[in-house]
Amino acid sequence: MSNASFLPLASRVRRPPSVRRLAAWLAASASDPKAGLRLVVGFSALHAVLWTVLLINLKAAQDVHMDVAEAFAWGQKFQFGYGKHPPLAGWVAGLWFKLFPVVDWATYALAMTTLGCGLVVCWLIAARVVDRRRRSLSW
Repeated sequence: MSNASFLPLASRVRRPPSVRRLAAWLAASASDPKAGLRLVVGFSALHAVLWTVLLINLKAAQDVHMDVAEAFAWGQKFQFGYGKHPPLAGWVAGLWFKLFPVVDWATYALAMTTLGCGLVVCWLIAARVVDRRRRSLSW
């Protein structure tokens, strides 16, 4: 004879999804060793696409930021330094604008791609420092 009890039907009914349940699912998935990297890369890509679309719509009436124009100008010639800055920003902008046209949306996409790569790198660094459960907080 079993001593297991069955819960009444009212307590077994599925509850509607909530933000806390979604956050718990994300944290559990990110701490999974097999699916964690795919989830973080997918989240970063979705984040980059979403914010690129938002920036295109929100900043349609504004000019490109002065720092972006400066990085674009540095990227025209690949040098080992540009006046007041090291060369990486100019190199990245130069390579980016060889692949994409020189328009506003491409600058927003460059910024959000850089941010997405930074999120993934922070998650990978956190994997070396903290346990699986805590590194999901890094992104």
